[in-house]
Amino acid sequence: MDAIDNNTSPEHNFFEENKTQRYASQLTYSNDISEDKTLTFKNSISYFKRDLSLPTFQFDGSQIATFTEGTYNLYKDKSDWVFGGNIITENFKEDKPINIDRTYNQFTFGGFAQNNWKFTENMTLESGLRADYNNNYGTFVLPRLSLFIKYNDAVSSRIGGGLGYKIPTIFTEDAELRSYQNVMPINVIDFKAETSIGFNADVNYKTRIFNDNISMSFNQLVFYTQLKNSLLLQQTGINYEFVNATSTLNSYGAETNLKFKYRDFILFTNYAYNNVELNDTQKALTPKHSIGSVLMYEVHDKWRIGYEAYYKSSQLRNDLTATPNYWTMGFMVMRTFGKVSLYTNFENFTDTKQQNYQSMVKPPHNNPTFTDIWAPTDGFVFNTGILIKL
Repeated sequence: MDAIDNNTSPEHNFFEENKTQRYASQLTYSNDISEDKTLTFKNSISYFKRDLSLPTFQFDGSQIATFTEGTYNLYKDKSDWVFGGNIITENFKEDKPINIDRTYNQFTFGGFAQNNWKFTENMTLESGLRADYNNNYGTFVLPRLSLFIKYNDAVSSRIGGGLGYKIPTIFTEDAELRSYQNVMPINVIDFKAETSIGFNADVNYKTRIFNDNISMSFNQLVFYTQLKNSLLLQQTGINYEFVNATSTLNSYGAETNLKFKYRDFILFTNYAYNNVELNDTQKALTPKHSIGSVLMYEVHDKWRIGYEAYYKSSQLRNDLTATPNYWTMGFMVMRTFGKVSLYTNFENFTDTKQQNYQSMVKPPHNNPTFTDIWAPTDGFVFNTGILIKL
């Protein structure tokens, strides 16, 4: 704070200044060739510039990214087809590099085909095949399959799986934590892209209970994902280098969702179990257990009142120490008078924040290091306002 106030001293001279610029454009064209044929074209261009300054270091660079896609859609009574191709580019240029230049160019083009086939009245098969080529990491062939089954008006389920990939870049959470200082560029010659294989299945159930006074819907999801060549940042001397993980990262778990509706009251509840392991250790900053609940009272064009509560279980920091578990709660109310609505919002009114459990900055103040972020940092937030519909 002394540095921000232009009152620096040998003990308090550290600052971090971020300047960003972002510009983007989007273009969409669609042509209905006939009743069952459609041609669609999409394009987006984005420009992002960032200047990150520290007392003894500056990270300055700009990025231009583009996405272009064309699709041909064919609709039939029991089968729909989508054929398409896309081009994705990313160009990052680091300005004024001193010792390390992390400039890179990525170019990816590919084609895909998707099909939705309703082969019985209660069963639909969604399938797809995609092939992409990247100038640095080669070719990726990605099949996908999903089967939807409607057993009756109350019960349905979906089973699916597929392959995926992600092109690595230096812009990761670990590199951001170090302000990109001494973070080495990725050597694309002997580096591999992250690849994945995933599976998921869920069941949905809808019914009415207590003499049809309460409607209930239930969803149970299970999932498994395996990642190969995960991107890791390792320290080598004073530098930090990106490497591919030598073992696979396995993520599996389940998610349960319940919804109850009684007159003007709606209750949502959610529980998620997510076990993410790399080298037989839970991945850092990934809680195994999460709970969420939202209770709403809503009268159309009159009242909207909500209460929410969320729980996160203990998780590991990057140094493998365990964090405490914590709750956050919120409350909001909105009253509508015709075209005017008044609202008040109490976010995290329990003032749960990471600073309540540990210091966010490790000394010395003139060359600090910052801790992992595993809980809210802004605490209680209150806002109120007026919405006017013209």
